[in-house]
Amino acid sequence: MTDAVSPDTRSRIMARVKSEGRKPEMYALLPRIHILAGFCCLLTAFCAMLTRKGQAWQVYSGRGFFWGMLVIFITALPMILLRTNLANR
Repeated sequence: MTDAVSPDTRSRIMARVKSEGRKPEMYALLPRIHILAGFCCLLTAFCAMLTRKGQAWQVYSGRGFFWGMLVIFITALPMILLRTNLANR
């Protein structure tokens, strides 16, 4: 069975992917934001566990945890979409 994409077409696709300027810059920034948000989530979760339920610190740290998890989710989506698997085919 023949390959659906010719080697010449595959090499042009790979050259286009490598020449895109925004993708590597964005992909370098997103993991940093992702990791920072994860670290903030760890700190706020620890703070929420150490305070009594209903206290101001527990409420604020719970909100911080929520927003940190939202940032983690939002940064994870583009990282998944920007990852190219063309070289593995």
